[in-house]
Amino acid sequence: MGGWGTNQHMGTPWNPWDQATARTPGGSSSGSGVAVAARMSPWAIGTDTGGSVRLPAAFCGITGLKVTSGRISSYGVMPLSPTLDTVGPMARTADVTALLYSLLEGIDPLDRATWGTPRSDVLAGLKGGVEGLRLARIHRDEREGVDEEVLAAYDGSLECLAKLGADIIDLPLPFRLNACFSPQAAITKAEAYALFGHLANGPITALGDLVRERILSGRNLSAQDYLVAMCQLSPGWFASASSPVQTSRPNRCPSCRSISASRAFGTTTSPAASIIDGSSRTASASRSAPKTHSRSTLRTWGGQTRA
Repeated sequence: MGGWGTNQHMGTPWNPWDQATARTPGGSSSGSGVAVAARMSPWAIGTDTGGSVRLPAAFCGITGLKVTSGRISSYGVMPLSPTLDTVGPMARTADVTALLYSLLEGIDPLDRATWGTPRSDVLAGLKGGVEGLRLARIHRDEREGVDEEVLAAYDGSLECLAKLGADIIDLPLPFRLNACFSPQAAITKAEAYALFGHLANGPITALGDLVRERILSGRNLSAQDYLVAMCQLSPGWFASASSPVQTSRPNRCPSCRSISASRAFGTTTSPAASIIDGSSRTASASRSAPKTHSRSTLRTWGGQTRA
């Protein structure tokens, strides 16, 4: 649980791109990202609530997909925030990621979020290329504070997409992308505390200090705070574009030594559409592997038994 991918009890997976310095692998699907990047596995599965597939994909130099809610069953995966949780594929290339996605998606009788969701031929769509897609670049104001190297890679990607036939557009938004962090954080904290507050309140429970702190941060959120945040899941600001294109993180991959154990991410990693568009969340490419549950921590959420 956390964007750096560190683990107080089990240790932090080593980002394989730097053999000399231990750098963050991104999280919380850090094990999945490292396994794929190190070629220990051709692909892996992660779970993403606020960036936990996209961050390790970005830091480990692979492809990760934040899927539309309901496309892949999350039954049996330990939840953090059922409103925002998704299971996502991770692989070294987009086509292999799409192949894994095609195997995972579909209706699951045990997860009602998937009911009525039609299957999509993503592999055929991938072969069609990007010609004709309208892709929204980040506004110039959003470039403030982003490392030059990250911006250079981002701009190079846009140039490549444009040469392949995509229509790159400027799409002004009535908010800054960081403003999306507040509702996402409120929903995640409230739901995590509802599920695991009994564990976080137990002083002898074997939780990491940061995990305990983040779960307990939902203790004082009011019903009004939660409902206001949920109401911000409505209008689709990206209706005029196929997808927004943004950086997963504004900075280069930091070393593990430079990361404070209590330092949490202060910005959202989700494209705004995946937070505020409840009708059709934008699929965006980019915790350890999916978590299994014990029978003792089962809870009922929305009529469905979840871990």
